[in-house]
Order: sequence, then structure tokens, then C-alpha cells
Amino acid sequence: NEPSSPGETSLTSLLPTPAHRVECALVMLLCTDELRKSVTATFELSEELQAPVQSQSSGSEDLISFGTPKPEIDRSTYAKKQDRFIRKQELDTPEIQALKKASFAYFDTWRGKVLKRTCDALNVRADSVRLARKQHAAKVATIEKQRQHDDLVDWARTNTEDDSKTTELPSRYKAVPTTLIRLEKEKRALLLQCLVLLLLSLETYPAHSRILLLHISSSLQLPISTLVEHESKIAHGLLEAATQMSGEASRKAVAAENATTSKWKIGLATVAGAALIGVTGGLAAPLLAAGLGTVFTGLGLGAVTGLLGALAGNTLLIAGLFGAYGGNMTGKMMERYEKEVEDFKFLPIRCGRDDPKEKHQPLDSTPQRPPAVRTISSQRHKLRVTIGISGSLTTELDTIAPWSVLDSTSLEPFALRWEYAKWEIARRTLFGALAAGLWPLGLLKIARVVDNPFSVARVRADMAGKVLADALISKCQGERPVTLVGFSVGSRVIYSCLLELAARQSFGLIENVVLIGSPVPSDSAPWTKIRGVVSGRVINVYSTEDYILGFLYRASSAQFDVAGLQPVVDVNGVENFDVSDLVNGHTKYRYVVGRILQRVGIEDVDGEEVEKEIAILRAIEMEEATDEEGSTANNDAQVNVEDIERDIRARVGEERRGRVEERPR
Repeated sequence: NEPSSPGETSLTSLLPTPAHRVECALVMLLCTDELRKSVTATFELSEELQAPVQSQSSGSEDLISFGTPKPEIDRSTYAKKQDRFIRKQELDTPEIQALKKASFAYFDTWRGKVLKRTCDALNVRADSVRLARKQHAAKVATIEKQRQHDDLVDWARTNTEDDSKTTELPSRYKAVPTTLIRLEKEKRALLLQCLVLLLLSLETYPAHSRILLLHISSSLQLPISTLVEHESKIAHGLLEAATQMSGEASRKAVAAENATTSKWKIGLATVAGAALIGVTGGLAAPLLAAGLGTVFTGLGLGAVTGLLGALAGNTLLIAGLFGAYGGNMTGKMMERYEKEVEDFKFLPIRCGRDDPKEKHQPLDSTPQRPPAVRTISSQRHKLRVTIGISGSLTTELDTIAPWSVLDSTSLEPFALRWEYAKWEIARRTLFGALAAGLWPLGLLKIARVVDNPFSVARVRADMAGKVLADALISKCQGERPVTLVGFSVGSRVIYSCLLELAARQSFGLIENVVLIGSPVPSDSAPWTKIRGVVSGRVINVYSTEDYILGFLYRASSAQFDVAGLQPVVDVNGVENFDVSDLVNGHTKYRYVVGRILQRVGIEDVDGEEVEKEIAILRAIEMEEATDEEGSTANNDAQVNVEDIERDIRARVGEERRGRVEERPR
């Protein structure tokens, strides 16, 4: 990775000494160790269950009473011992143990590739890195011993200092101590960019690589926004390069057809064919440099192409990375899934801040053209994908509108539509009855029916989840990490999808999951499987005020512990958030998705869309308050809601377009 010219910045110029390069490789190694600890913790007892159980006996009573004391049962101690025993049995089942073994096998294979590529790029020996690791461990042990001593000497002062410390990144992305923080911030940012390119040179960008980069960002004391900016620039550069390479290949092919000399026909056809299939050579590299040069101003082109490796001049590899430039998720590849689940489609969400005039993809979007001839939108496609899945549909807008809060400048958002017609029937039967004030009599009548709409929706959600898992395993998203977000029955689609991924031992596909108001059990065994296939965060959002969910779920299932009503306990790595102050009814989730994502710490949220979401909810609540005393028909009430939302979105959209047009050019 030497610079192509003396003035260019490269990895070697950022880390000029062998000690710097060994330190960089050590940071990569230590951060992968942190990821492995997370994998290990998934299949271990939680801290609460590991804590020693202490019996509560009164010593004073024993001193006073000389007789034989009556045996007392500490019910909390007994319950904790029982929970620990049950949890150990769950973790020791053959199914969980097989998932654990497969998870470690995948992780160790991925880590081996990452560390080998890192050592090759930095030109350091693995023995040197292992030696540095031992020295680092000894130093950390010494510091920890000294810290414990200081805590005993001045406990109060140490606590005060710890409380005053603040970090830019959440503690879940644990930083490892490194001397690289002594570099200037600009150099640390360029180093992070180099490491992103280095990981992409493996021709894939799994979820583990993304989480690794978050730990590295924290270790280099860089905000997440720096990593997001690098990802966006790299995606833009790769797609620009692929566009130029494809265009040059087409031009050469036309030139070959018009050539008069057969010798030159053969020569030009060979060159055109080489460029078309993406063989790295004298033609592809300059075109790649021309494309990447427009976005990489800090690094030299020689360093960029060297770090990317084979990906630098191969359009097919770039197409595979982005899922054939995004066409796999909206093209013919999805047609076979519609045979299993009716109306199964990924709908691109294209009304972010990239282009205020651009609207959502039509619901009947046609398959896109093949990547060889399709115009590639380098601004739209990103290195990460987020799929939002709605649940309680009350209007046609509910499939896409809740996910407008996803920021398309940092990721590529999609909405999953699955059997909307069936949900329309369920809505008219179930939620329409609730809107008409038939609670609880209406629910009691519905619950008596074996195939009530809620039960049918649960079954169909389970089917849709398995189909979604198959689509992700087939790499419809390309080689990019996926974040899944869903509310109501939509979160059950995600639940079923993750369990299917666990059953098929498919790892590295999912970065984060957010399950909101989920009609799924909160038992620890299935959530352990879910945690095992998610590389990043597993978030359960619940509301204790969601009485509709509690009644419907328990009326159609023998299980009483519902994740949408309570926290998931005893599973390491599962985060629980109570949003009872935001949600007092199951149908409210649809209008607070943005605020929930902000509360749980999801960074990729568009603040302007969240404000619009708040305005819509206020308008609907005011409309419902005025119509509360009347006995309006169910359908009319829903039409009012849809009209209100369309009116507010149109009005806010016009204001945004006006602001864009008023900007000086």
C-alpha cells in the first residue's frame, strides 16, 4: 500500500514506523476479542443469575432464641435458584449448543480472514502482534490492580470523577486503549477510512465487520458520524467507478463492431470483454481511479486501489456487494417469494433528504433492468440496508409512511409489504371494531372465533418471516449488513425470520434488530437464538399500557408472557426499553416509530421526519377527540385518518420544496 506518488497519503504514510503498524494490527485484534466476548456472553448465564444467592437470616433472633428456630423459606432465593437451574438447562440443550458451535466457527473464520488481511496490508508479522498482545495484557493487569488500590484509598473521589466522565460513543462499543489516539484527528479519520477499505477488500461487508469498525471508531475517539461519512463516500465512489467501467465497456464494444480491420476487431473485442466482465487490468484501474478520485480527497488513488484489492477493478464484485446495485430487492428475484407469501415486496423509501422532490417508489414497481445496462444511482445506494416492517395497517400509507423517519443519507431503507389485502380485511374486522367503541364486547366476540383476524395475522407473519429469512440468505441485499425494524405483527415477521436464520445457522447477515410492541413470547430460549444470529444490538420495545395486545395475544395463545408488554430477562445482550409514556394503545406505535428509534439510540433517524410524525399524531388525536361523541362508521373514521396524514405530508413536503428552491445556486 505504498503511495503512487510521493505527495499522496497512504496507510504507510499514516503509520510511518513499524511500531505504529503493529499497534494498528493490535487494535484490530483486541476489538475482535471484544466481539468474541459478546458471542460468548450470548450462551452464558446473565449477571443476575450468576450473582451469588444469599439467604436472609436474622442473626439477632438466633442470639435471643435458645430453642430450635423454625425453618423459614426465602421465596426470592428459591425462585432465583430455580430460574438459574432452568436457564442452565436451556443453554445445555443440543439445539442451543449446536448454534453456539456454529456461531464460533463462523466468527473465528471471519476473524482469521480480517487479521490476515490486516497483517498483509500493514506488512507486519503475526508473531509481532501476538507479542504486543501479551505486553498489552500485562500492562492492563497492572493498571487494573493500581486502579483497585486507588478505589480503596479514595472511593468517594474516584466515584465522583467517574460520574463526570462523558464519551461520544455508547459504552456498548467498548474502546480498547491504544497509543494511536496521539495522532491528529484528521490522521485518525483517514486511518479509519483505510480500515473500511481494507475490510471491503474481503469482497463482503458482513455485520461483524460493521460492528468491528464501531469498536475501532470508539478506540480512536472518533464519533459514529465519521464512520457513516466514510461509508457513504466509499459507496458513492465504488458505484461511480462501476458506472464508468460499464460505460467504457459499452463504448469499446460499439467501437469493436464498427472497426474495419478484423485484427483490431479481435483486439478491441478482447479489451471490451475484459472490462465488461470486470477483470482487473490496465483499463479497469484508471477508470476506478477516475471514479474514486471524485470522493476520496484525503487518500491517494494508489492507496485506495491497493487497499480495495480485487474489488478495485471488478464490476461483478461491486454488483455483488450492492445486490446487483439494489435491483435484487426490487426485481425479478422477488417474484419467486410472492408465490409463497402473497404481495411480498421490498419497497424503496426514496423521500429522504437526498432529493426532496423524489417520492416513494410506487407500490407496483416494475423489475429493474440488469446491472450491465441499468443506470446506477451512486447517491441512493449505501453500504448498509434497513428494512422496516409495519404491523397494524389502518391505511394504505402504513406500509411505507412509518419508515420515512429512516435517514437515507446514511443507509438504504426499504419497507416490506406482505399480504396487504389480508391485513385490510383484518383491519376492518378488528381495529375498526375498536375504533367504533366495541371494546371490550367486540374483542370478546372476536376472540371466540378460532380463526380470528389476529390469529390469522400471526400465522401469516410467521410464514412471511421464513420467506424473509430465505431472501436474506439468498443475498437479495448483496453483501451488506441488514437492520430489521418492525412494530406490532410486523415485529413478529422479524421474530420468525431470526428464528429461521438460527435454525439454518446463518450468521453475519443482521446488524441490529428493533422489535416494537411485539406479539411474541418473552421466553429466554428463543431470544437466545435471536441474539446468536444478530451481530449488533437486539432491542425489545414494550409498553405496559398496551391492553389490546395483551388481550388479543393471550386470547389466541396459551402463553402469558408477551415481549410487547414486558422486558425479556436472563438473556445477555437483549436491551429492553419501556415506552409506556409514549404508547397507551396498540395502534399508537405506528405514529411514534421515529421517537422510539431516537430513544433507543438508533443514529440513522431523520429529525425533520420525526417532527412531521409528531404533527400527524397530534392532528389525528384532535380529530378523534372531536368525533368521539358521534357514532361514525368505521370506514369513515379511517378515511379521516388517511386524509389527515396525506394533507400534513403534502403540506410539509411543499414547505420543504419551497426552502430548497429558495436556496441560492
